[in-house]
Amino acid sequence: MSQQSLPVQMKELAVLPQHGLDPSLIKLGSLSFESDRFICAKEVDQQGNTSVVTCNLTKNMEISKRKMAKADGVMMHPTQNIMAVRANNGQNGVVIQVFNLDTRVKLKDIVLNSDVTFWTWLNERTIGLVSSKSVFVLNISEMNSPAKKLFDRQGGLAQNNVFVLKLICDSHNSWFALNAISSSNVGGTPQVIGFIQLYNIQQNVSQNIDGFAPAIKDVKCIDENDCTIFSFIDKKQNNPNYKLLIADVGPGKRVKAAVDVQMPMPNDFPVLMDILPKFGVIFLATNSGYLFIYEITKAILIFKCKVSEDSLLFSASNSITGGMMYINKSGKLLGVDVDRNNLIPFMMNFCKNAPGVMEVITRMAARFNLPGAENIFMTAFKTFMQNGNYQEAAKIVAQTPGDTLRNINTINMFKQLQGSPQPILIYFQTMMSQGKLNKVESCEMAKPLVQQGRTDILNNMFRENKFTASEELSELVKNVDQRLSLQILMASGSASAHEKIIQAFAANNQFDKIIPYCNQNNYKPDWLNILKSLVATNAPAAANLCKVICNRANGNILVDINQVIDIFQSQKKIQELTSFMVEYLKSNLPEDAYLQTKILELNLYENTKAASVILESNVFTHYDKPKIAGICEKMGLYQVCLENYTDINDIKRIIARANMINPEYLVNYLGRLTPENCLICLHELLHSNPIQNLNVVIEAASRYNQRIPLTELVKLFETYGNNNGLFMFLSRIINQIQDPEIVFKYICAGVITNNFQEVCRVVKENDNYDPKRVLEFFQDKRLVDPRPFIILCDKHDFIEDLTKYLYKNKLSRFLENYVFTVNQKACPRIIGTLLDEECDESYIKQILNTVRGSCPIEPLVEEMLKRQKIKLIQKFLEDRADEGNPTPALHNALAMIYIETNNNAKDFLMNNKYYDPKVVGQFCEDRDPQLALFAYKKAAGKCDEELINLTNKNAMYRAQAQYLVESLNPDLWRKVLSEDTEHKKAVTDQVIQVILPQTRNPDEVSVTVKAFIEAGLQSELMDLLEKLVLHNNEFSKNKSLQNLLILTAISSDTSKVKSFLNRLDEYDGNEIAVKCIENNLFEEAFFIYEQKLKKPDEAIEVLLNNMNDLKRAAIFAEKINMPSVWGKLGRAQLNAHEVEEAIDSFIKANDCEMYHEVINEAEQQGKFEELIKFLTMARNLKKDKFIDGELVYSLSRCNKLPELEALLSQSNINDLNNIADRLFDEKFYEPAKIIYENLGNNARLASCYVHLKNYTQALAAAKRSNTQKCWKEVCFSCIKAGEFKLAGQAGNYVIQSADMVDEVIEEYEKYGAYEELINLFESNLVGERNHVITELGILYAKYQQEKLMDHCRNYYSNMNVHKVIRNCEQNYCWEEVVFLYSHYNGYDQALITMIDHSPLCWKHDLYCQVLRKVTNSNLYNKSIDFYVKEQPQLLNDMLKVISSKVDLSTTVVQLQKNSALALAVPFLKSVQSANNYDVNEALNAIFIEEEDPESLQTSILKYSAYDQLTLAKKIENHPILEFKRISALVYRKNKKFAESIEISKKLNFFKDAIDTALESKKEQYVNELLKFFAERKDKESFAACLYTCYEFIKPDVAMELAWRYGMTEMCMPFMIQTMRDLTRKMNKMEVTNEVREQKDKEEKKHEGEGTLDMNMFMGSNAMMIYQPGMQNNTGMGMGGMNPNQGMGGFGMGNNNAGFGFGSNQGMGNQGMGNQGMGNQGMGNNNTGFGFGGNQGAQNNTGFGFGGNQMNNNQNNSTGFGF
Repeated sequence: MSQQSLPVQMKELAVLPQHGLDPSLIKLGSLSFESDRFICAKEVDQQGNTSVVTCNLTKNMEISKRKMAKADGVMMHPTQNIMAVRANNGQNGVVIQVFNLDTRVKLKDIVLNSDVTFWTWLNERTIGLVSSKSVFVLNISEMNSPAKKLFDRQGGLAQNNVFVLKLICDSHNSWFALNAISSSNVGGTPQVIGFIQLYNIQQNVSQNIDGFAPAIKDVKCIDENDCTIFSFIDKKQNNPNYKLLIADVGPGKRVKAAVDVQMPMPNDFPVLMDILPKFGVIFLATNSGYLFIYEITKAILIFKCKVSEDSLLFSASNSITGGMMYINKSGKLLGVDVDRNNLIPFMMNFCKNAPGVMEVITRMAARFNLPGAENIFMTAFKTFMQNGNYQEAAKIVAQTPGDTLRNINTINMFKQLQGSPQPILIYFQTMMSQGKLNKVESCEMAKPLVQQGRTDILNNMFRENKFTASEELSELVKNVDQRLSLQILMASGSASAHEKIIQAFAANNQFDKIIPYCNQNNYKPDWLNILKSLVATNAPAAANLCKVICNRANGNILVDINQVIDIFQSQKKIQELTSFMVEYLKSNLPEDAYLQTKILELNLYENTKAASVILESNVFTHYDKPKIAGICEKMGLYQVCLENYTDINDIKRIIARANMINPEYLVNYLGRLTPENCLICLHELLHSNPIQNLNVVIEAASRYNQRIPLTELVKLFETYGNNNGLFMFLSRIINQIQDPEIVFKYICAGVITNNFQEVCRVVKENDNYDPKRVLEFFQDKRLVDPRPFIILCDKHDFIEDLTKYLYKNKLSRFLENYVFTVNQKACPRIIGTLLDEECDESYIKQILNTVRGSCPIEPLVEEMLKRQKIKLIQKFLEDRADEGNPTPALHNALAMIYIETNNNAKDFLMNNKYYDPKVVGQFCEDRDPQLALFAYKKAAGKCDEELINLTNKNAMYRAQAQYLVESLNPDLWRKVLSEDTEHKKAVTDQVIQVILPQTRNPDEVSVTVKAFIEAGLQSELMDLLEKLVLHNNEFSKNKSLQNLLILTAISSDTSKVKSFLNRLDEYDGNEIAVKCIENNLFEEAFFIYEQKLKKPDEAIEVLLNNMNDLKRAAIFAEKINMPSVWGKLGRAQLNAHEVEEAIDSFIKANDCEMYHEVINEAEQQGKFEELIKFLTMARNLKKDKFIDGELVYSLSRCNKLPELEALLSQSNINDLNNIADRLFDEKFYEPAKIIYENLGNNARLASCYVHLKNYTQALAAAKRSNTQKCWKEVCFSCIKAGEFKLAGQAGNYVIQSADMVDEVIEEYEKYGAYEELINLFESNLVGERNHVITELGILYAKYQQEKLMDHCRNYYSNMNVHKVIRNCEQNYCWEEVVFLYSHYNGYDQALITMIDHSPLCWKHDLYCQVLRKVTNSNLYNKSIDFYVKEQPQLLNDMLKVISSKVDLSTTVVQLQKNSALALAVPFLKSVQSANNYDVNEALNAIFIEEEDPESLQTSILKYSAYDQLTLAKKIENHPILEFKRISALVYRKNKKFAESIEISKKLNFFKDAIDTALESKKEQYVNELLKFFAERKDKESFAACLYTCYEFIKPDVAMELAWRYGMTEMCMPFMIQTMRDLTRKMNKMEVTNEVREQKDKEEKKHEGEGTLDMNMFMGSNAMMIYQPGMQNNTGMGMGGMNPNQGMGGFGMGNNNAGFGFGSNQGMGNQGMGNQGMGNQGMGNNNTGFGFGGNQGAQNNTGFGFGGNQMNNNQNNSTGFGF
């Protein structure tokens, strides 16, 4: 059956692993396939990172990954980009979150306090959740709503070993179905069991069903009403049969069907069932990849096929086609769609034997509008009509798809019928009850209603959508209801109705509706005509319409805007035009520049105010600005000019009229110019009117100084010498200026203009100037007001310059005022400068006395010291001290004076508390160290470093030691003791020997000891502590000092530790013992624990853990005899691997806590006898199954089997299986057998029997176990032992699993049992397992090749073909390889195999049969090579097979490579009909080579695709005459007429030459040939050429040649025929002219008829002919023939002819050429002749015989003269 005739279309949509989806994710529970939009899976990489992998099917299989920190399950929404994620929260609950990935919004976030084993989308708003016990639903539209429990799992679904596959519900959320499967083993055969729980939410009732693959969908089943169809596969556990059950669970319950389902494969079972509402069918898929298609209402099996080689795992509906999409185990995405064109025909052909199938087919065709049943409907319709059952006939018409019956013929048939009610009414009522009327029915229904004027009924029917709109219906209704007519027209959607609709809108002034309608229907009316009429009558409305039809925002540009402007301008509607154009041009686009200019220009001349408004609003910016600016300048709009001029010269011209421009505008305008142009304009303003324009310049310069360089602006004012302007300008911006140069110029301008107040402010507040430069400027100017100078010097600390300036310029009062009131702190420097200037000391003292306490003391002292004038201020200092001034500098200065003068310095230092000890001490160090020490001690620790340095420097160690001890400063101690200098030893000796023994202060002792400890002075510390503890009664009982002494001895001198322990009693024993252990003084520690502390447990730990003396510890334990001591000893012995002694110690301690360690150690050393004693003791103390198990193991190892059996019978031991496995692994098979028998573990029992060589019992145990692993072990053991009969019995079970087959084969082959192996597989062929068939084929290939071909023929469809092929190739079974390839679509490989191994497997018929199915073009070439080399006699047969597939050009090239073109001539001839270039070239070459001119001529005449000129040249000189003739023929065919004629003439083929000349249609070739014949005196050829080429030979040429070469008699027939033709044409022309003349007279009765005479003279007779209306006539004349002159030319115009024979001028171009009879000759089919005469008149027609001349008519008339 062809794919085209099947009811389904199957195709592979994609292979998911090829698109980047990990194949390991394609499994149940991991991958989610909820719809045809997304495939979703959770992926965990090697690092444990979790990602969500999404495959978007709508975007070309686009794979995206999102990192997800924790996710146990993910799935995508069926229709939206929404993701649901679930994860365990670690508390027996599940967190469920739903995210909208487009909006990045979390839609749902809940915690379900239950596990989730399965979940799915039930619909777009609901998620179904299945836990181990219940089923829940979760609504994602409500953020905070919890999951709602539906029902509990019951029956088989309540078991823990089931796997949930599906949860579904109907569209009303009334019915729910839960499906799961589990595996069982019935009678030794594994099988899959299905469970379904159906739940109704209204009745809160569940029903448990044994079955598979439930499905629920709403389908139109009967009477066009939806039925809720529930279908499933019923399968009872003890019944091997499957049954499809279909039921309507909706209110009507109108559908119920059942049918048996035959599984196509053993052990196959249903996995997926889907209902297709679009076609009313059910898709049922099985585990082995088969698909069943059933009809819904009767459960008719329509079709069955295999759609996948692998198991189908997932399915989803295809929303586009209405079919299904499947994903199989290998990751292929398959599409299976119903073929709507083939479904009904297929059912009619292949399901016709099913009961009631025709009724089903008609219902399906009608219900789902499926083609193919038209004949059935037509037959039923005729039957009902013949029986008079018009109601049923009408129903048949309504149900029939398409217009097969719903047409005018049927309506007319009903109209002709009579009855009550009228059949036509029955017809229309039935059609409307089923839906709406079609176009024909609508018109027929409307006709009587229109006649009766029933517009209300028409409106109601149209409103209720009972009519199908059409133009015909609109025309019918138009006369009674125009509004309804317009609605019908618009609803019809007909392209031809647009014009009528536009007319209707225009008639009602509904212009706003026209554009939307036109856009909607893509219709373009003639808008310009509409506008022209509307502008004249209603210009505002026209403007509004223009806004609609020229709306850029909406893209409605329907007319040329320039034409619109012309329409308005022509009617002087400028205002309306402007209102529209402003709206139109509001986007201000560059391409609108011309239109902007146009509108502005019109308004500037017509409405200047409107133009100004437009320009000021800045709506337009792209118009021609120079042009508009020029117009504005004429109109006096200078501001507009500035806005539009861009040339600086134009701008300067307007700027010169600044008095006529608003100053504020002018300033703003200058800001819009470039800095350069702005500066030019400022220069122009100052140049033209500096006084009036100064304010504008200052304002502009102030505003735009950021854009224009300040230096240029300053230069602007300086150029015109305007210091006032410069100062006013800079005063506005001085606060923002940071350029020192500009600020300096501002200061200079201020000084020049005497603005000292502002100069003072700037100098004081501004920092952006060079003070030195300003200082120099001030000094040079000699300021009238020195305040700026004083402020400058004060601000920038130019005190010396200020003092010198004021002192030298006799301005002492300013100096005194400055010191007293401004800066008293500058007094020391002023006094110093005055001293340098040799000022009088009395004046200085006067200043100091005036300043008094406000003068800083310290700098004053420094100034005096520098100049050695300190005594000058002693009186001043003493007065300040007497006033109570506590300033340290004051008192430091007095101290220095007293020390320097040796004036009671020590008393001053002792009594004064204000001086700085550090300063004074440093001053005294070189003068008196004792005074310095005194000063440093008085500093109370602030000068410790100076004191230490002083005492070290002067060897004052005792003073230093005394200070250190009394200071109680750990930091000072740390600093002194950390320095490794020669002073350290001296200081510590003083402390130990002198200072500390004398102290009674514990704090001093404590701080000193801590300092020694921190400094690490162990020996010094020992000496110190011995003096304190052993020789000082006050500190001898101090516990801390005793501890410290012992600890110090431990760390520095261990030899003294024992003596200290004996002599001292107050120390802390526990702490000292720990320290002893840490320092490896174990004997001392043992001594402390045993003698001082009396702690035996700690003592034995020292012996065990530290001294590692087990013997001494055992003696100590015997001595103490305490359980705890024995326990510690036992642990140590156990750690030392002395397991016997340890067990003895533990028994004495009655301690079994370390039974795990004891058991491990005893088992490692094999001490099972001792271990039995320990375990017996432990079993009495502790109830632990582990102890029991180890006791069992120990008894087994000691082979105490009776005790073992007794123990097993008495105790319930949990871990016996592991113990038995352990014994088994250690090869203690007898005790292991006893335990396995006790457990009933037949699998392991069989293994034990195997190792005990008891194969019969092993086989019996294996049967009881019935596991693959057990059978495999028994089988292999029997093989090894040579028990092949038993091995075969076990092997029958083993090879049922494909995974075990390779191992079985390998085992048999290892022992060379090939025949037994083949017998084993042959005995299992009955089940037709694919892997068994495959492996048997491989075995045949290896060992029994004679059976291989029969096996392949019988079972090729069930075997793994590729695997068998590989093995066949390895064993050189090439014939079988070809067979398998050809039966598994491996046609390419089959062909290659036959080529490579042709002696063994090539057969011509088979080769051609395979070759027909090959599509690889390379193999075609390879086949040609093969046949040329090995089978040349069959080459043409092979080529004919592939002739329709190959590229002929490539084939020819391949044949040429093999030099086989001659062999392939039959083939090339058979394909030459394709007119292929290379084929033709090859054949032509062969024909030439074989000298076959007949075939060559046939080829070149019949086919044109070859290099014709090359061929012609090639055979032009061929020795065979026929080839030369063919060459001429080819030249003629290619319009190389000269070459062809030349060859024909050479060969004397004159007929060919004449035919060639005729075909060329060129007079040149004809004349040359005619002359050739004349010169040869070949009269026959000459006459033949005249006859054949009659129409291309000029009469004069023929007559001339005939006359010259004496062939006039041969030329006469030619001339007679020529004259006959001319006469006939003349007669026809006269008739035509008469008809035209009559017609002209009738049309021009009102016009006068003019006449023009033409006289022609010939002898005494004259004849005048009057013919009006002739145009461009031609004159011809014929006189006596002059042999010297010859004949003129011959020419023909448009169907006209003319001749002229004359002596002077015959028939040249004036005789009959372009002027003779062409377009200029005679006009419309006119003819003129002239015989005789000298010259034919141009543009006239004249005839004359004799020597007279034709009359020259001036009015283009015609004259004849005889």
